[in-house]
Amino acid sequence: MVGEIRDRETVAVAIQAALTGHLVLATDHTNTAVGALPCLVDMGAESYLVASTVRAALAQRLVRRLCPDCSAPAPLDMALAHAIGMPCSEPVQVRRPVGCAICGGTGFKGRVAISEFMKLSQPVRDRLLGGDDEYSLAKVSAEDGTYTLRGASDLRQLQA
Repeated sequence: MVGEIRDRETVAVAIQAALTGHLVLATDHTNTAVGALPCLVDMGAESYLVASTVRAALAQRLVRRLCPDCSAPAPLDMALAHAIGMPCSEPVQVRRPVGCAICGGTGFKGRVAISEFMKLSQPVRDRLLGGDDEYSLAKVSAEDGTYTLRGASDLRQLQA
């Protein structure tokens, strides 16, 4: 297990361990799961080594959870939904923070993790070997079914 990959030497050790058959779990600070691939290449790893050793990547965020005791229903502003890339064809009810004694007046109590998981498919590997940028890799990965952070935070799913 590698605490965090930050430099060329750590990348080299992690890749060497993976090439010799070891399961390597590591962290890397990127905004998305697919962002880990070009990040490793930028730190000095050859793209063919990244393509042959990385099997999957996971990105996660912690988001505040609405207080279950005081949150109130509210209609979603359709303009806001479109602005953040979540177009809705029909009005959607969401919940909004209110604040009570239980949550200390904040309207939030606790956190929940949302995550994005990318399993490296052959098309993603091919694009990585071709030197494609993160945007292209993300597009191909999405076509292959990567579950994104945006999908994890979909308003319709968070209502449940």
